[in-house]
Amino acid sequence: MSDPFDPTGYKDTSREAWQESESTEQSILMYLEEYGPATDEEIEIAFDLTVSRSARPSRTALRNEGLVRDSGKRRDTLSNRSAIVWELTPDNEIEAQRMALAPYMLKKRIKRMISSLEIHELIHIVGLIKSLDQEGGEAMPEARWFLAHSKSETLPVVEHWSSLLCEQLTQPGWKACITSGRDDYALRAHAVGGWKRWCRDVPRCQRYDGEPMFHGIVVPVDLIEPLVGRATALLIGGFIDNNKHVYAWDTSNHWFSRVVGVDETGLDDWTAWGRLAFAPTP
Repeated sequence: MSDPFDPTGYKDTSREAWQESESTEQSILMYLEEYGPATDEEIEIAFDLTVSRSARPSRTALRNEGLVRDSGKRRDTLSNRSAIVWELTPDNEIEAQRMALAPYMLKKRIKRMISSLEIHELIHIVGLIKSLDQEGGEAMPEARWFLAHSKSETLPVVEHWSSLLCEQLTQPGWKACITSGRDDYALRAHAVGGWKRWCRDVPRCQRYDGEPMFHGIVVPVDLIEPLVGRATALLIGGFIDNNKHVYAWDTSNHWFSRVVGVDETGLDDWTAWGRLAFAPTP
């Protein structure tokens, strides 16, 4: 046809080519090869497409494969907006365009991968990345502790305790990672099935690489009257049953005492369901 930008003369034959081709991508390539560079709108008009059946997704796929490219030219659409004029990529430049698009495509794939992950899986991955030694690229040994604070504790207090414990529990050649009960509950409780299942899961849960999420639990208490609620008692029992480290931490003196069990108090108080039992002092 004499004027490829006037669709009235070849609309029917173009639509027929679209329907008979193996794919919309192939039809776009055939169109650009026969009529030359065109905008998305011009392609859609040529094939009599509607808004619900746009050529843009297929043209984008072709661009991502390096088969079409931005010609550098612009033409106005019917609504007087400037639009990219797309052209076929020369055969000897296709690979170069694919390489140029590689970082962009990798970023898109990573975004799709991240969007499909559960939040706790993301936390595990981020934790692994943070634990990599920046110089050697090897994972530094990490001691991961669960902070079983009372539900009534304020956020500033919990954050202050986490900071203190991180300093106290860090050893030469080992990093200490403190996860508060509030943070872990918010991130994982719904995924594992609610409060009770979360209490059972915390002591035995594993990271994506099969390593334990927590090596031990720290319970902030007053060592003079070491009372804990029902939820904390369940958590402590789980860590003991899984042969993990369980310590009470005096919030006043910052002393640690090893916990060997929880004795029920029989009190009608959910915050004082049990009393911690400590290992004998050597």
